[in-house]
Amino acid sequence: MKTMGYGTAVWASHTNTGLPHPDTMQTGGNFVITYNNFVAWSTNTGGHPGAYICFQRDGNMVVYKSASYTCSGTVLWTSGT
Repeated sequence: MKTMGYGTAVWASHTNTGLPHPDTMQTGGNFVITYNNFVAWSTNTGGHPGAYICFQRDGNMVVYKSASYTCSGTVLWTSGT
């Protein structure tokens, strides 16, 4: 059983530089965090148009393959939290 309190991180991209980083779900299915117009981190899930990201109630961040937007289906990437 996981317990998650407010303000408690359960996963991090480790891209902290003190400045905000824009994040984008690209049309090809890759979720990226950019810094100074360069990709600082990504899920490496490109090549899957229609993929979407889901932040689940259990704290897991998941990229799903199909655009059903139901947080279910084929998993392309997971934060494992």
